[in-house]
Amino acid sequence: MTPDWKTRLIYGGTALAAIVIGYLITDEQWILLALALVALAGAALAAWAPRGLPRAIFAVLIFGYILGNRGFAQLSPSRSIPLFPAEIALAAGGVLLLMRATAGKRLPFFADRLNFALLVWIGLACARIGFDVHRFGLEAIRDFAMVYYAGFFFLAQYVFAKEPEPNRWLHRCLLVATALLLPMYILFDRFPDFFASRLTFRDVPLIFYKGDLVGTNLTIGGLVWFIFYEQNRNRWWALVLSLALIVAMLTTNNRSSALALLVGASWLAVGGRWRMLRTLAVTGVLGGIALFFWYAFQGRPLNQTPLQSLYEEASSLIDPTGQRSYAGAGSYSKGDNNRFRVVWWETVIHQTVDHNPYIGVGFGYDLAEEFLKVYYPDSSDDFRARSPHSILVTTFARMGALGLLSFVAFLITLIFPTRQAMRGELVEAVPWVTAWAILTSSCFGVVLEGPMGAVLFWSAVGIGCAARGTSPDLSSDAPGSADILVRS
Repeated sequence: MTPDWKTRLIYGGTALAAIVIGYLITDEQWILLALALVALAGAALAAWAPRGLPRAIFAVLIFGYILGNRGFAQLSPSRSIPLFPAEIALAAGGVLLLMRATAGKRLPFFADRLNFALLVWIGLACARIGFDVHRFGLEAIRDFAMVYYAGFFFLAQYVFAKEPEPNRWLHRCLLVATALLLPMYILFDRFPDFFASRLTFRDVPLIFYKGDLVGTNLTIGGLVWFIFYEQNRNRWWALVLSLALIVAMLTTNNRSSALALLVGASWLAVGGRWRMLRTLAVTGVLGGIALFFWYAFQGRPLNQTPLQSLYEEASSLIDPTGQRSYAGAGSYSKGDNNRFRVVWWETVIHQTVDHNPYIGVGFGYDLAEEFLKVYYPDSSDDFRARSPHSILVTTFARMGALGLLSFVAFLITLIFPTRQAMRGELVEAVPWVTAWAILTSSCFGVVLEGPMGAVLFWSAVGIGCAARGTSPDLSSDAPGSADILVRS
């Protein structure tokens, strides 16, 4: 294309954008206006942004969601426009991705089983959301976030496919972010009022930690710092920091985070790296013995010590219906928590089967209404949770058996690159243990249905896939490279 034609297209596109923006302003369509401005910013970035800017955006998101957590997720440029960091980055990055892929004559995704399985799930969800928006309005878009956050997979995959060592980049980000998270979490636990009422922007806390999310992030920190120690066992301080993050995770009183740690360590063992499981076992036994003698020396009964709570938390994992009694200071509610989830899951599953087991009840449908009638029949409290605390149950409810089967197919395809990465260099395991830790927690919480866990999950999987498909030629934008991203 000649320079004259490029100039004409730029002026023409700018004029068209100005007309659209002016119309939206006069019609007071503020949400559409915000999206149009973000898309325009994305187009500008595609044309003029330096190469390192996309990586910087991902770094901001990773640090923001790990360190700021729920507080960072709720930041918005306007009180009246619900445009948050994930949505801004996704809209601008999506435009950038499509424009660069078109200019480079490439597909915006890899042609492999993992990408195909994810595209099938997204395609089914998109077919469903068209009907749900007409019926439920903005509530449908809100629930559809669990699907559109998967766009970060394609963005990360495309951006980092041009980088020589995307795994190392992610590892460095996670090392720094989780190292900073440890003191920040301690300070938040010590001075919650300061973070909730003083460290704010437009009355929204900049840093606010939710138990299951911060527990999952501390678990990821324990995993990546142990991998850093394994790379060079002279780094004894890295092992200490890893164990400190794990201990901090245990103080969150969140069992799914502890289970996520075991899943991540087990994946390392699949690659023949048993040291983390052995370290956890030995440290747990020695720590338990030390605590036992410490409290015995103080004359405290065993049932009044954290050891009782830890034991009951572990045993509650094999008591899904909450039939046992729990007396520990930190575990007395575990039976109720188990019953809470099981009753909600059963209610939602039966409701979906009765309504439409094939395509579900849809995005926007209130999954809590029937549950409240069963579990809280006499309560008048405002119950705001919309998800039954499991990505699998939520997917079945929203999209039926077709949606659940397509998502499970994606999870199955996720196993193969994970197993392959575990047998390679240690740094290759970083994206995959991160993803599986978040995925494990999401089976017992709302981790993947909000940006705090979803952005990191989909970005980690995308970076892992980019590392698998990286080649020296991939950095070239030369014509004829259209099929570089195609893999068997």
